[in-house]
Amino acid sequence: FYFLPNKAPTLDKIATASLEQRLAMLEIALAPYPFFTIDRREANRATPSFMIDTLKSLRSELGEDTAVSLIIGMDS
Repeated sequence: FYFLPNKAPTLDKIATASLEQRLAMLEIALAPYPFFTIDRREANRATPSFMIDTLKSLRSELGEDTAVSLIIGMDS
């Protein structure tokens, strides 16, 4: 599983926690689960993050034969 925190909401939302705080919380939450990965590509992107760009990036890395599923929060 890849967890993909975004840098900042792009659609009329303001994040309560900073990116650094959200990354720290995610690191703590995932610490007991070594098979989970924090993917920082959206957090490190210089431009606004849009999921379509991330999915295209993942597809190019994983190839056409790897299944990709997306689970997003209700607030998205």
